[in-house]
Amino acid sequence: MPIDPLRVYVLWAPSEPGAKDDPGYRLAASLHRQLDVVGMIRDGIGFRIPVFHRSSSWQPNPDPRPIDLSAARRNVIIVVVDDVMRARTHWNDYLTGIMQQVTDPARKGIDIVLPVIVSLSGPNPPALGNKQGIVAVPKDWDSWLRRVTMYTMGVIWARERTERLQQRRTGAEQ
Repeated sequence: MPIDPLRVYVLWAPSEPGAKDDPGYRLAASLHRQLDVVGMIRDGIGFRIPVFHRSSSWQPNPDPRPIDLSAARRNVIIVVVDDVMRARTHWNDYLTGIMQQVTDPARKGIDIVLPVIVSLSGPNPPALGNKQGIVAVPKDWDSWLRRVTMYTMGVIWARERTERLQQRRTGAEQ
């Protein structure tokens, strides 16, 4: 199986099975449309970034399907933190497993975990520690989606640009 250059994962705890009005579902659908379906075309060459979601339980346990970070050179993991996720403690265990993978020295810090906090009624899951993200409490869905989608794409772009600059410096020093 070929390794993707970049993968995006959106994680959220649905309020009920199949709910399409959850912030996580809306964000996953928006990013999927922007990055995966439409993709980007430059000089007639198309490029897409696969967008995956993790929300429902993966049998036989209550956690969503595991994430294999080695399937891509870089991964962006967006965690939509709300009251539902905070109330379901098994999500912290799931996030702990992801954070262990992300901080594994073999990954060399190339993956990003980006919390999107959509409610301020409690602490973040302990597994996220003090990860910096965006606080975006939805009021108007259209503007919320634009804001969070643009923020996410900006973080991806900045990370990719920083990585390229570091590679150029390393190449120039050799």
